[in-house]
Amino acid sequence: MTEIRVDIREWESDHKATTRGVSLSAMRWKGLHDFAEDIDQTMEKMSEKEEVDVKIHLGGNIYTLS
Repeated sequence: MTEIRVDIREWESDHKATTRGVSLSAMRWKGLHDFAEDIDQTMEKMSEKEEVDVKIHLGGNIYTLS
């Protein structure tokens, strides 16, 4: 059975994907999606140079915004 995954990668200026990033299962992608509003708010604070302390656990050893 084929597993559906979502790859999020850092890209170089010459439009090549780097090895930096994460490959999420469908369940972990949904978990990330469920936190989209919280992530948006945190990113807004970061862009305004506010200090943030957020760590969202997506399962396994996968965290975001730490």
